Amino acid sequence: MASIRLGPKNRLSSYTSVKLKDRSESFQLAVSIAKMADIGDVIGLMGPIGIGKTAFARAFIRSISDPNEIVPSPTYTLMQLYDSGAVPIYHYDLYRIQTEIELEELGLDTAAAEGITLIEWPDRVGALGGHSRLNIKFEASEGGSASSRTVSFEGGASWETRLKNMLRGFVGKPYE
Repeated sequence: MASIRLGPKNRLSSYTSVKLKDRSESFQLAVSIAKMADIGDVIGLMGPIGIGKTAFARAFIRSISDPNEIVPSPTYTLMQLYDSGAVPIYHYDLYRIQTEIELEELGLDTAAAEGITLIEWPDRVGALGGHSRLNIKFEASEGGSASSRTVSFEGGASWETRLKNMLRGFVGKPYE
């Protein structure tokens, strides 16, 4: 079962993290966060290549749109739009972006205003999303299996209560 570590004074902070034992828990976490997400939310997915950002995005997208949705990595297309559900989801991979002009051509502001935006390599866009921004950082867990992860959260003001509630339900124990 997932375990949680809180920041100072039990407040949501950049120190809040969850240990996941395997991919199925990562997928469950994606579904739990997707249930809390809304139009205008920008969710940054951080971590090294191969850590599971796209797999997390795939579970997130399928939970909102269609469970059989084909969700390829947007590494080469840079953006994929999923509009078969109640809310459009824009999935970006900014790893290959080199200039501000390339970034402007992707329509990130429009995406952030019209739907839920998932961004792999979000460091390229600064503070896009403001108080509706949630950064999720994936790291390999020390001493765990090859698929175990430590996932840390840093959320804007609109995510503080939502994330606390989601984490409370996700780990199945009180979050005080």
